[in-house]
Amino acid sequence: MVGQFKLITETYVVIGLDGRIKIVDSMDEILSGEVIIDTLENEIQPEQIYVLNELGHPQPEPDAAKQVAQLLEALENGVDPSELGDEFATAAGGAGGSSLTESGTIERIGAEVLASTYFETAGFSSEQSTTLFNLFRNSQTDIAQIRAIIAGDDSGSVQEDTVLETSGQLSISDSNTGEAFFQPQTNVQDGNWGSFSVDVNGNWSYQLNNDHPDVQALNTDSEPVTRILTVTSVDGTTHQVEITITGTNDAAQISGDDKGALTEGDGNMILEDKGTLTSVDVDGNNANDTFKTEVTPNNHPSEGAPLGSLTITEGGEWTYNVDNSKVEYLGEGQTRVETFTVYSQDGTPHQVEITITGTNDAAQISGDDKGAVTEGGGNMILEDKGTLTSVDVDGNNANDTFKTEVTPNNHPSEGAPLGSLTITEGGEWTYNVDNSKVEYLGEGQTRIETFTVYSQDGTPHQVEITITGTNDAAQISGDDKGAVTEGDGNVTLEDKGTLTSVDVDGNNANDTFKTEVTPNNHPSEGAPLGSLTITEGGEWTYNVDNSKVEYLGEGQTRIEDKGTLTSVDVDGNNANDTFKTDVTAVNHLSEGAPLGSLTITEGGEWTYNVDNSKVEYLGEGQTRVETFTVYSQDGTPHQVEITITGTSDAAQISGDDKGAVTEGDGNVILEDKGTLTSVDVDGNNANDTFKTEVTPNNHPSDGAPLGSLTITEGGEWTY
Repeated sequence: MVGQFKLITETYVVIGLDGRIKIVDSMDEILSGEVIIDTLENEIQPEQIYVLNELGHPQPEPDAAKQVAQLLEALENGVDPSELGDEFATAAGGAGGSSLTESGTIERIGAEVLASTYFETAGFSSEQSTTLFNLFRNSQTDIAQIRAIIAGDDSGSVQEDTVLETSGQLSISDSNTGEAFFQPQTNVQDGNWGSFSVDVNGNWSYQLNNDHPDVQALNTDSEPVTRILTVTSVDGTTHQVEITITGTNDAAQISGDDKGALTEGDGNMILEDKGTLTSVDVDGNNANDTFKTEVTPNNHPSEGAPLGSLTITEGGEWTYNVDNSKVEYLGEGQTRVETFTVYSQDGTPHQVEITITGTNDAAQISGDDKGAVTEGGGNMILEDKGTLTSVDVDGNNANDTFKTEVTPNNHPSEGAPLGSLTITEGGEWTYNVDNSKVEYLGEGQTRIETFTVYSQDGTPHQVEITITGTNDAAQISGDDKGAVTEGDGNVTLEDKGTLTSVDVDGNNANDTFKTEVTPNNHPSEGAPLGSLTITEGGEWTYNVDNSKVEYLGEGQTRIEDKGTLTSVDVDGNNANDTFKTDVTAVNHLSEGAPLGSLTITEGGEWTYNVDNSKVEYLGEGQTRVETFTVYSQDGTPHQVEITITGTSDAAQISGDDKGAVTEGDGNVILEDKGTLTSVDVDGNNANDTFKTEVTPNNHPSDGAPLGSLTITEGGEWTY
């Protein structure tokens, strides 16, 4: 028997003061004097007897334990405890003790069952003695009837964030029919830690409440948490399931500026961006609220390693730097993303992402951006060519070409360009200017024209053309052809005209004429019969006495075109005021080379000759123009134009121009016929025929003809 105290472990069978058997848990209250039998191993064997002292604490009594052991041995061997001797009188029964003799003959009917019992030497009550005796007699059956036997998986473990559930199966045996089952439990809350379930067959599970802060606060260094869950069989037998909860290292919660951005700049510079991250260790370790200073650059799948670098302080302040020259390959609006991994003190990784946005970098344009042309002579186009190369530093090969649009640039004083420039996509440019537009330039004088071309990305570049002037001959134009027709009587024949001189080099003083006129001798006809005067303004007048030209027959011409040209070098070089004696005959587009020839002296006196027989083919009023180019000493060309006017030459008529008839008899018509042929020496084949008109001619003495004559266009006449 024991005093009142609390059991520490397991489940016990207790014989109460009234002799009834009850099952108590390790935490239930035991009353003083109650007998405790340990059935943990389903055995009955006294290991130690304890006696309560005055304070109610059990004290070991080795002798009592020995006596109880002998008593139990006797019972097991079928010996009456009353025959054990006087030293066992109290324990074995009798007048003064808890005798078991009244229980009848003791038989050993069950298998050996050992027990651990705590006794106080005061002995048992009569009710306890009877119960204990019956218990020992029928140990196996009675104990089986006392409670179910529970075994199997009664422990498990879960781990925060990793293993969130554990399960097992308990086995149960109970000799009482229908009681080898458990009382089911479903999702029974285990405080903040989790929930427990068990079914009637002993299948149990424990679900960790992983999201609860108490669970998340655990880490690898935390003490494991032990949770005890109780299952109960149908007959009320309880059993404990022990769950061990361990922590893990939770990732720190990192927030803040994890996105950076910068824009490509110009030239040699360092691009920079900054930000700050914050780390919170959810396991509650404030020391982990900082960062490691090591940073891992992350390779891009296609672009490779980052071009820049990122550093971070323990306080989470990061700085990103990249050399601008490394990202100039980015086109306008094109982006590049670079990522870096930083770490909180507990090793939680977090990425910082930097976006670099490109701008349009000016293309590098090189090559022939200077051109030059020199003023020429006459009506011509001056031209120069060159090639430019464009390299797009943004890496867009399509931009290594040029736009074909060109912008002419106005000169501050000279205005818009006189020429034009074109360019191909390949960069080949061509400059053209009409020579006449730049003839105003004097020798060595220059004019600069600029044009802006553009690469495909819009980068502008200037092409500069320098035009250098030369010494141009004055341009003389106007009435340099005159004509008079022989008149009647004593008259003066006159013709007038006006010439204009323009100094294309821009010297207005040279736009006038000298009043000197040089008459030129004709090779065969000698000196001119008339005279010509000219004003500074270029108005000339020709006069000839009609009587001097009356010798000319009808259509006969006299050319007073032994003319004289005057050359004035406006650049002031008097040596160039003479002519070269070379003359160039100019072919006519349809009539070919001139039929005549022209010579000129250094003084400018020219003479034209042509054999008349060569121009007799010209009909009346028909003209032929022959031109010759003469040159001043500085090479300035000038054309002399000769106009030959034809007259009507008599056709050459031959054939039957004599006829004869003989008078006949009676009333008859006398007739004669013949044929004439006409050849027009002016070369007009239409004139090789005859008109059908016939003019009868009066005979000086016989008067008008008596007959008539007709003629066909073919020349067949009939009289």
